[in-house]
Amino acid sequence: MHLNDEQYKATVALRGPGETGYLVYLESLEKWRTDRRFAAYLPSRLATFTQLIGSSPTLQKAISRAKKFADSDRSVWISGERGTGKSALAQAIHSAGKRRDQGFYMISCGEVTDEEWDMLLTGTAQAPGLMEGGFAGTLYLKHADRLSRAAQDRWPQVIRGGKNFRFIASSTTPMTKLHHRPEYNQELITALGELHLSVPPLRDRPEDIEEMIRVMIADYNSRTGKQIVGMREAVLERLIQYDWPGNLTELENLVQEMMILTKGHYTEWDEVSEIWERLRQIPGAPAPSAVMTPIDLSGDLEEIEERILWHVLQEEGMNQSKACKRLGINRSTLWRRLNKMFKNET
Repeated sequence: MHLNDEQYKATVALRGPGETGYLVYLESLEKWRTDRRFAAYLPSRLATFTQLIGSSPTLQKAISRAKKFADSDRSVWISGERGTGKSALAQAIHSAGKRRDQGFYMISCGEVTDEEWDMLLTGTAQAPGLMEGGFAGTLYLKHADRLSRAAQDRWPQVIRGGKNFRFIASSTTPMTKLHHRPEYNQELITALGELHLSVPPLRDRPEDIEEMIRVMIADYNSRTGKQIVGMREAVLERLIQYDWPGNLTELENLVQEMMILTKGHYTEWDEVSEIWERLRQIPGAPAPSAVMTPIDLSGDLEEIEERILWHVLQEEGMNQSKACKRLGINRSTLWRRLNKMFKNET
């Protein structure tokens, strides 16, 4: 149960002989975690679906699927690249589910040894473990693809006996790829992957970046007392064009760095140009503008239009607002054409 933003385990017992009513004992789950010094992290505040930022179709499709999964008590496997927000999505599923008033236990699988798993699950003579101590809620196995083989072989039995828990797992390795790895326990994939959810990388939803940056700036202002309004177009356009191999985590770190360097109400290009130069050295970043060459007019009309669109973008220094003005189209149309171009190249 939750009380004042903390989680507690409640135990109910009868009063002594001759007395009526019950006694309720509350044990702090945070104290339980601290005393055992394990990676069973218990966030005091959990993410909800309303806190997942982005209105792109790819993200909304994943959120819609996750909301349906929240109504079930079956296990969920969440796949996605590092930094895409898998943990937040797992918390949101718990927050909207039947076990929302119970505990949410997040365990980083790659940080727990086989000996620690024994103590964490079954406990010791001094203290009960998760499976035998009356605990209940959602057990989230972060980085399930990093479990040792011994732990993989043990977990299917734990899941079958864990009637007090709903299980959610996540991995950077797609579940479909784990299916083809003979060294990974296939029974565990079946047990943890009754339902499957894939989180899109940030490069597949660039239209969400501007919205996320606004939220990050507002959060930074509330914490620091600054009054930053936003970023200049030249800065924003380059951030939208970047490939974001580190996804949301990389975006948040970069925006925080830019906020620190911002002196006025807007982030100016000359304040953060050094950061962009650093980003351009990372694989996946937009290439610097090259010398313009004549447009190739071979091929069908659609191919020629794509070359013209890209030519204008380069002439305008990848500034999409200026390119849209020259081409006589809006930014939504430009994004659709760019996304189609990039998909055709892959």
